[in-house]
Amino acid sequence: MNGQESVWFVTGGSAARVFRSTDGGENWNVTATPMVHGAASQGIFSVAFRDAQHGVIAGGDYSHPEQGGNNLAATDDGGKTWKLAMFPQTRFFSGISYVNGTSLVIVGSGVTAFLSDSLRNWRDVTDGGFNTADSKDGTTYAAGANGTIGKFWIPTRLQ
Repeated sequence: MNGQESVWFVTGGSAARVFRSTDGGENWNVTATPMVHGAASQGIFSVAFRDAQHGVIAGGDYSHPEQGGNNLAATDDGGKTWKLAMFPQTRFFSGISYVNGTSLVIVGSGVTAFLSDSLRNWRDVTDGGFNTADSKDGTTYAAGANGTIGKFWIPTRLQ
């Protein structure tokens, strides 16, 4: 939830869609996305918005976490439309979080990465990964398999 009014949630499986409400959940609009979908293990697994207009969705196929493809997309119109992020190294992503309102941390079972909010500058942190992440005040906390916990400090601006 972003502020008091805007709410989003995502789906996978047979359809990779974003549901959004601009009135606190009273009414909903649904948008199909270009993200991978079809099998039960495919779709969108995380959504993050830095404000009511700018957001990112992350996903893929958790049964094939090494596969690239349509695993990351962004919006600049509140989730009405989504454009795929085009950079060479994409994998399955299960969690995404804005850090300091400008950068992103993205996690999956095989990767932890930082991206600029334009989704053009990709920086791998580790080949190991996590399942979920959340950020507050420049610090990201992540959790993964077998009780793995990570804490990352993200610079205010990635260079």
